[in-house]
Amino acid sequence: MLTYIQSLNTVTLVMLLKLIKTTITYACWTITSLVFSILCLLISLFPEKIRPNKLYFSITYIWNVILIKSTFIPLKISGTYQKEPSIYVINHRSALDIPIVEIVIGPNKHIWISKKEYGKIPILGVL
Repeated sequence: MLTYIQSLNTVTLVMLLKLIKTTITYACWTITSLVFSILCLLISLFPEKIRPNKLYFSITYIWNVILIKSTFIPLKISGTYQKEPSIYVINHRSALDIPIVEIVIGPNKHIWISKKEYGKIPILGVL
């Protein structure tokens, strides 16, 4: 096996490493999304008055940290989270927008707002 890898040219080796990183990223995103979304859905079933919100926001924070770390993209956040009421606007230029905003906000309580048309989509409409 080692002799085979040594015989590969540099371009092929780089492509192989990219394929491995991509596979790890997709596997990590799939597994963590399944596990953490089930946890979050179970917590959201509690009545609002007794719902453990700190636990919910901590779980979503950990979930998004894992998602970003699994992309192998270095992330540098400058500035600090605003404790007073704030509005963060994202433009959805990539699939990483929401996890990055979740990391910036941290495990603090927050609300997501979207178009009312998303309420008509099965499953997403409930969330």
